[in-house]
Amino acid sequence: MVFVVLCNAQLVADTLPPSLSNAIHVTDKVSARGVISLNGGAGGIFIGDKVSASGSIDITGGRIEILGSMKASGAIRISSHGKGEEERDARKKSNMEGGYGREGRKCVLNFGGKIEGSSLSIEGDVEVIGDLYSSRTLKLKGNLRVSGDLEVKGDLVMRKGDTVVVSGKRTVHGSIREV
Repeated sequence: MVFVVLCNAQLVADTLPPSLSNAIHVTDKVSARGVISLNGGAGGIFIGDKVSASGSIDITGGRIEILGSMKASGAIRISSHGKGEEERDARKKSNMEGGYGREGRKCVLNFGGKIEGSSLSIEGDVEVIGDLYSSRTLKLKGNLRVSGDLEVKGDLVMRKGDTVVVSGKRTVHGSIREV
């Protein structure tokens, strides 16, 4: 797996470990010819420009700020909890802790652009500051709050009990389905 990270338009590394974790701060764009996996941990994630990958993008963390757009040939997954954690346990804990995800974690996102991928999956308790634009189907597994506008070019697929709260305009060009 090859990762390319650019910092201030200079090549920082052309080969990195399969994932980056714990307090990720990149002032320029993050680009890869494969999969991008970012786990911000307690320190969060800051990307000063866009994120692009020829594979999929997997982002997990509490505070995520991406000033540019996200583009991937594969799927894009944004989560407040890790892949190995049980969603049912996260949901149960969420109800006990007043809306926070597993272990009291909530994912707060701030995007500066559009999200383009084969699909977008949002898991856990996620709050988006500003607008959220998805160029394809949005699969929701948890709670989503958007403080701005929500635009989904494809379908919005939810499970029973999942919630979407939008402060601004909500536009879904496809259908809203419950599975």
